[in-house]
Amino acid sequence: MSSKINSKNKELLSSMSDLYKGDVGIVLGCSPYVGLHDQSLLREVCSKNKVISIKQSYHMLPDLVDIHIYNCCNIQKYNYLQNKPISLEVSSASLSLHNFHLFFKIRERDKRKSVSWISRDKKNFDEIEKWSISNSKDPFVRPYGPGIMTEIVFYMCEYLGLSKIVLIGCDNQSMGGVTHFYRNSKNLPSLPIINDPHAGSPLIKFEEEKSIFLESMTYWQKWLESKGVEIYNLSEFNNYPSSIKKVKINELSNW
Repeated sequence: MSSKINSKNKELLSSMSDLYKGDVGIVLGCSPYVGLHDQSLLREVCSKNKVISIKQSYHMLPDLVDIHIYNCCNIQKYNYLQNKPISLEVSSASLSLHNFHLFFKIRERDKRKSVSWISRDKKNFDEIEKWSISNSKDPFVRPYGPGIMTEIVFYMCEYLGLSKIVLIGCDNQSMGGVTHFYRNSKNLPSLPIINDPHAGSPLIKFEEEKSIFLESMTYWQKWLESKGVEIYNLSEFNNYPSSIKKVKINELSNW
């Protein structure tokens, strides 16, 4: 990365500290269940709060997205509207040709050295805290999650100063063998995908990452709460720890 790009990265990232202090953040994911929610209510809820969209979920409400985050897997070429969100690319590969604002480099792809694996095994959030954006020696180097939520999304929610985050479409559950809302019944993407890890063995990698993620969520929740961030989950079911509060979409419209 050139020093010019790096300088712009540092300046923008610094300006984002507590940018949304005290606000509610909606984290919009790509679960196949995301489309089951009342879409008019979803729009209403998102219009009242800050919206962080992950990968193709940007296309659901492009006019309401404040921050768009994607990594090097399961991505498309994103054509932003005039009110372009702040876009974050998080990748273990080299810089893409996407028109992003911030680039973060994932240090490696060894699951046994991943932040969630270590936190799960140590049964605390010490490793999570080490990689916080404010405390990290180089915030543009990110740990392996595995998964974008634990590589950058949760960290960014805390850094932005959000007081509450609501996970919508972050179910970590396939639907009849379909892993994402933008895939058909054969789990093939409806539009061309760049670097599709599910093309060869659709569910093996998905289930492995899901297991590591969910088994570490207790420590992610404790870390977020230690920073003053409450976490909620909007889902038809709940495979997260029971300590993470489950909410309904009509309840969110009254927040």
